[in-house]
Amino acid sequence: MNKIYHKGELYLQELMNVRKESDSLKSMIHKEMPIIAREFLENLNFCVLAFVNDKNIFTTVVSGLKPFIKTLNSKELLIDLTQTSHIEKEILNIENLDIGLLGLEFENRMRIRINGKASIKENRLHIVIKEAYSNCPKYINDRKIIEELKTDNSSKIVNYEILSEECKQIIENSDTFFISSSNKEKGADVSHKGGRKGFVKIISSSKIEFYDFPGNNLYNTLGNIYLNPNISIIFIDFTDNKILHLKGTAKIKEELKSERKRLKVVVESTNITIESNSFTIKYNK
Repeated sequence: MNKIYHKGELYLQELMNVRKESDSLKSMIHKEMPIIAREFLENLNFCVLAFVNDKNIFTTVVSGLKPFIKTLNSKELLIDLTQTSHIEKEILNIENLDIGLLGLEFENRMRIRINGKASIKENRLHIVIKEAYSNCPKYINDRKIIEELKTDNSSKIVNYEILSEECKQIIENSDTFFISSSNKEKGADVSHKGGRKGFVKIISSSKIEFYDFPGNNLYNTLGNIYLNPNISIIFIDFTDNKILHLKGTAKIKEELKSERKRLKVVVESTNITIESNSFTIKYNK
């Protein structure tokens, strides 16, 4: 039995003929946070969180110029949620949630992924870690912090039945998005996806698609989707301080392109919202 990868990840690794490469990376996946990871987390200005409750999966952002993460020891960390974007009320009332965390530093193109169990109390998120590991800088688009924005607690959420023109504009102008997925064995995961503007295609009023670019060969996200199609995606409009949330299901399609096997992900959105005045840092490129 493979204790590092679940059967969805193993299936995708076999499909793409990268089992040898993925096995060579097992040692980078830790059951606790190394000291360098703890230092990195405590100096972050940006992280993305994925909460999973049964079939409901929700993604949110925590950001700010002041540090908001404190590592209590090598297995536990505490996050101040006062600088977070919207969190669904039902998430706030549950303990022992599956959680995925992606800590990202745009300027130096560094990131760390964590999954574990979490509970929220009085705007504090307590996480007990199951896995922690760093990712390579591939496809992270460089951004530099200009200033902290004043949100004046007036975040506004608008729901849509289909992708509106505003939704489409945010997607088409994005060079970055974040996708949350989960599986019963290892819990929640949140992943960064990056490329050139336009790398995510809109194919209908409720569907988008994107190619899975070659990366670390672990296939965490696609392995989860293979087992459980429920996903949550956010696109951040760094210019106008908005976050587009998409919830729905994803399918993996196998294609042969230039005699090479490629994987495409098609997402059907069933819940669409735009959150305005929700992001606290202004970046430039």
